Amino acid sequence: MWRKYIGEVLSDLLIIFVLLVVLTIGKGAYDLITSGQLHFWRYTTSLIYELFGSAIFFGIMELVSMLWNHRKSK
Repeated sequence: MWRKYIGEVLSDLLIIFVLLVVLTIGKGAYDLITSGQLHFWRYTTSLIYELFGSAIFFGIMELVSMLWNHRKSK
């Protein structure tokens, strides 16, 4: 049971990492197109917000999945 849970968490972490890379590239491209330069402080804060948002979203998804599986098993 724990191996399955750890596997799901690791797959979610991989998805979060891929999303962060894609969003980082997108944010950099947006900054370069709109202002012609990278704004590193806004860049860093947006990455932090994206990381927290992704972690909260996937945490809620795992909680709902766990509750749903628990409900189905009864």
